[in-house]
Amino acid sequence: WSSDVCSSDLNIIGDGSKRKVLENVAKILRINENISWSGWKEEPWKDIDEASICISTSNTEGFSMVLAEALSRGIPVISTKSGGPKDIVQDGVNGWLVDKNDYFKVAEIINNIINNKIELPLQQVCISSVEKFSDDIVISNIESAIIKELE
Repeated sequence: WSSDVCSSDLNIIGDGSKRKVLENVAKILRINENISWSGWKEEPWKDIDEASICISTSNTEGFSMVLAEALSRGIPVISTKSGGPKDIVQDGVNGWLVDKNDYFKVAEIINNIINNKIELPLQQVCISSVEKFSDDIVISNIESAIIKELE
């Protein structure tokens, strides 16, 4: 997560087995003072007032609620092709999909955004891209499938 509200340039919410390694790399690169390591949060959206992009680099992922939630808030995403994200992210439209473990590609996309070589998707494009997952539409689709099956 990159949040313009926190005092850091980068606010990382979440945890994982690589956290200590990443913290050490940030210290070696002397960028640690620009990073807020928030760790795991039960309800991360309560602490996010504004964000530029949501990044998920999971190796396996079902339906990624964090990606759908980010997009529903107009926040574009970068995600690995790790299962469920392929159903949510439209590469180059509402975000970007990268191969698993291709951290160089993630960095390239971020650098291209920073250097204005690629533009962030518009908020409304992001929001519209996940409307098909709204409660009303999903329930309506289920009801239609049941009625069709009963006929």
